[in-house]
Formats: sequence, structure tokens, C-alpha cells
Amino acid sequence: MSPKEVPAFEVLKDESTLIRFSRDMSGYQVKPTCVAMPSIEAELYRLVEAAWRRGVVITTRGGGSNQSGSAVGKGLILGTRKLNAIISVSRDLARVQAGAWHGDLMRRVNELNSMIPYDPSSSLFCTIGGNVATNATGLRGVKYGSVDRWLNSVRLFNPRFGILDSRKELPDELTRGLMQLKDRFQEDGEIVAKFKARKGLKSSSGYNLSALLDYDDPGQILIHLMSGSVGTLGVLTEVELKLIPTPTERALFLILCRGLKEACHAVPDILRFRPSSLELMDSYGTAELAKAGWKMPDEARASLIVELDEDPVRMGKALGEQLANRVIKTTEIKRPERQSELWRMRGEMLLRIRRAYEDARHRFIPFADDLAVPVDQLEPFVDEILRLFEKEGLMVIIYGHVGEGNVHVRPLVPVEGWQERLRRLAKECFHITFSYGGSMTGEHGMGRNRAPFLIEEFGERTYQAFRELKDLFDPDDLLNRGTMLSAIDMTEGLSFEH
Repeated sequence: MSPKEVPAFEVLKDESTLIRFSRDMSGYQVKPTCVAMPSIEAELYRLVEAAWRRGVVITTRGGGSNQSGSAVGKGLILGTRKLNAIISVSRDLARVQAGAWHGDLMRRVNELNSMIPYDPSSSLFCTIGGNVATNATGLRGVKYGSVDRWLNSVRLFNPRFGILDSRKELPDELTRGLMQLKDRFQEDGEIVAKFKARKGLKSSSGYNLSALLDYDDPGQILIHLMSGSVGTLGVLTEVELKLIPTPTERALFLILCRGLKEACHAVPDILRFRPSSLELMDSYGTAELAKAGWKMPDEARASLIVELDEDPVRMGKALGEQLANRVIKTTEIKRPERQSELWRMRGEMLLRIRRAYEDARHRFIPFADDLAVPVDQLEPFVDEILRLFEKEGLMVIIYGHVGEGNVHVRPLVPVEGWQERLRRLAKECFHITFSYGGSMTGEHGMGRNRAPFLIEEFGERTYQAFRELKDLFDPDDLLNRGTMLSAIDMTEGLSFEH
């Protein structure tokens, strides 16, 4: 069916719908003009074209689990949740529509004894398209990396170039534009040096210019440019993911430490055992384990969760020997129900801290919630972040994917003067992060709470390269405006209320 043959689509403008879609999990509240939920691709094309012709800003939205403010916006909210078909699944490939739920696909894949290599904590309420948009990673990223590593093809709609499918020849004008940018960026020593220096750094910040520097095929460039682009280059409609066999054996270990310093210090040594997961919980998470009946020595103030899926018996024994006399205790968790409980408590960390500590006057507002640095800088970096919040007199909870140098920093912000405090703390947190060669977002993606700081992370020349790329795909800045290249105050549209 061609776009012209599609019957008139429904655009919702009732107050209850507009309020519902004015929020995501970030705390931003931006009321759209209208909302549409297309159920077929051709309807989506017509919606986007109609909005584009009228100069309406278009914000694509999946599950609304975003914590950066990139799933809300003025103009048209284009929901993809009805485009949720799992088109095909084999043991090594899955092809789905962008609105497919990660958890639904995971269950289908597991039935074939395969797995989706990246594993976000929000699996049950995030979409595959949203995963690509934010370059999501998750609990097993230390070994398997982000979604970008496992993308096999993408299909999307761009109002300037039409339907783009990485498996097919791209429009000549787009191909020429990409190759010209590739040539220009490769000749720019500053840009090349910037991305070489970031190799190995976990990051969902800025556009993935490595796609232009590392690939020659326009289709491959398109695939990897979409990763982390938060809907600013086109509207994803289909994604094809590479799958891998489920490991035949896994072993899970809980390592108790006297504090964050001791836990971070142990990370490089643990990485030598090629863990599939290496997670941190601070004193709060460790106390939650004690409340749930886990035996915790009084001196335990941090814990590490380590999963091994390569020769786990031998490697687990060696891990225990390596950490002997350096941590309080290393325990293998063998019972499946206890393993599930441990993973559930780690995955529910954000929900648990919000229930325990948030009220009308205190909130864990996400802004430093996804900091990432090179692993060898993790220990001094965390120490400096802790000192910052100690100076501020604020409670702060730290957890996350320390095997990748990625920590979720959650300060409890009081309502008094919260906007000014947030601006200042964001600036200080990001400045500390950048001083250690880090990124302000390891996996949650760009959005309103980070866009004003992007130029500091990358420098003016690379920022200008981002703008050139954006201009090629979206010269009028109508696709998810304000979430990538923007100097708008991070507190604009941010609500303190739940």
C-alpha cells in the first residue's frame, strides 16, 4: 500500500491524551499539540510527511521509559507502540517493528535457546526502537556491548529522503552527502583524534560519527548512525538484530565490600575473568539485601554482582582466590530462586529508591544518572563525585554497570531552589566526568537534560560536525527538536512533581 492509498489517519487532541503523552520517566512535562499512533507503516509515512510540510516538530515515542526527556516534545507525538510486530525470528536473527517490546522478543528468542545480547534493566517496558534510539546496553554490556554492536539492518522514514532501508540502495543524494561528510571528517585531525581517544569508552552521547569514520558502505553507515540518534535523523520502523546462542553454563557471585572505594578497586581484576555482568550496588542496595533476609556482615557497605558464562566453575574458583583478603567475602549464588531475587533487586533499584525516599519535597531527578568513564579511572572518579555531594549535604545513591565504568548517580534533591541547584550540580558532575575522559551518558541516551552540555564533552569542531550531519537528514530541525543540538536550559519543562 502506498502512502497515498492510506485512509485518513486519526490524530488525537483531547486533553487527557495530551496530558498522558506530555511526560516520560525523565520528569519533563512538555504538552504536545497532538498525538498519533499509526498501526501500519504507510500511515506513519503520511503522518510524518503531513507534519513535515506544515513545519510541525515530530517526536517519536516508544515505551516512554526514557530518562533524558527525549520522548516528549511540542508538536506531534508519534507513538510506535502499535507498530509492534515480531516479523521473524531465527536462532541468529530477529526482525521486528520498532514498537516491539524488548521483553516480548526476549521470550520468543529464548524459546530457541538464543539470546538478545544486550540486556536493559527496563526490558519489560521498553521498545526495540527506543533501544536503538538511545544505544541501550544493560546488565550484560561488559561482555556483549550495546545494541549498536548487534544491529544487522534498519528501516526508517526520513521526510527529506523517504523510505530508507539499509539492505537496499540508498537515494543518490543521501549517499553523496554521507560520502562527502565521511571525506571531510576523515581529513579533520581533531575529529579523528577525538573518536580514537574515545574507543572503548561506553557512550550514548552525541551522534555516532564512528559510523562515518569506520565504514565505507552507505547502508552500514546508516545502520550505525541511527544508534543513539534519539529520533533526530529519521523515524525507525523496523530493526533487524543479530542473536547469539544462550550460554550453556552460568555462575553468579555476590562480592561484599567495605565501601565503594574497595569495590571500584576490585573491578579491573574481576574484568580479567571476562564476566558477562559486573554490577555495583552501594550501601543502600546492600542494605536492601539485608532487609530481604540475606546475611550481611555489619561492615558491608557495597556489593558487586558478577556473572561468568565462560568455563564458570574454573573461572569462579580463580575469582575467589584472586579476591581473597581483598574483600569481605565472595559467595557463589547457586539456587535459581536466589539468583532471580538478586537480579530482581538490582533491576528494581530505581523503583526501590524512589519508593523509599521520594516525597513531595524530595526527588531523584535524573541528570547525573548515567555517567561513564574509562574503567581505570573509575575509583578516583567515584571518590570525587562522592565528595561533591558530601559538600552539598545531599544523600546520593550510586549503582550501575561498573564493569564498563558506567555508574548511575542518584542524588536526592530537595525542592528548595531545586532548579538552580540542578543546573550547578549538572555542570559540576559533567565537568568532573569530562576531566576523567568520560561521557555524560553511557546508555540512557541524549535528551533535554544533557543537550546543553554536549559541546563541552566533544568540543566546538566535533559539535559542528554533529550539526552538519543533522542538517543533511533534517535541515529544518523538525525531528525531535531540543534533544541533541540545543542550548535550552536543562530545567525548562522539567517538573519537580512526580
